[in-house]
Amino acid sequence: MPILLLNMEFIIAAIHLWKKELLDGADKVYTISKNAKATAKEKKQQEETIENLYAQVGRLTTQLDWL
Repeated sequence: MPILLLNMEFIIAAIHLWKKELLDGADKVYTISKNAKATAKEKKQQEETIENLYAQVGRLTTQLDWL
């Protein structure tokens, strides 16, 4: 019986520790997620810009060849 109580106390202490860690670090989870979304959005915009620039280079090259 005493071993069971010691195990139960350990489990309760572990749960309290995990809860404290979660409450202390929960804001970091959302901050990282917001930064990741902003980075992904910026990368998508850069890719679109590069694609548009390549298209423009192709059009200008075609026009130059025609002249």
